[in-house]
Amino acid sequence: TPFVNGNGLILKWDHLGKYGLLFRVESNNQQPKLSLINKDALVLAEIPNITLPDKCVFANNKSLLYCSIFVNPNFGGIWPDVYYMGMYPFDEMIYEINLETLEAKLLNNNTFRIKDIKISNDDKFLFFFDEKTYNFYSLSLEPETISNSLIESTNTSSADYLNNNTSNSTSSQ
Repeated sequence: TPFVNGNGLILKWDHLGKYGLLFRVESNNQQPKLSLINKDALVLAEIPNITLPDKCVFANNKSLLYCSIFVNPNFGGIWPDVYYMGMYPFDEMIYEINLETLEAKLLNNNTFRIKDIKISNDDKFLFFFDEKTYNFYSLSLEPETISNSLIESTNTSSADYLNNNTSNSTSSQ
């Protein structure tokens, strides 16, 4: 028996291999699906708002997942190919998903087109590149500061960003 049926398979695991995100396109209706799976490949939940696994990052020390979720997506064409070719650029919003309760919480009301989402080693900041504005951003994940914590990081070097440094790699305006 195959591990999964469908096309466009993308799989991303957390650093412990406990949880995974499985993206696939159903063969019968060509609709994309995103599932949260466990280490035994059992589906724990279907994530109703579709995104791609590379637009998500698992927390390092908590059972949390952070995803940039597509806003009003149009799933025409062959997925995920048409997205990666730039034919369907969607606005996205950032959500925190509790992997134990499966509750989702919107972290910020801004829309982005996120690329390379990362999390700091201490799980206190998200870092990402916005393809709409061509800026790096950091978003504090501290509960008391989430609503007002988006910082454009124009002075951050790409090396700092890609090395997943903590808040020391960002600067405020």
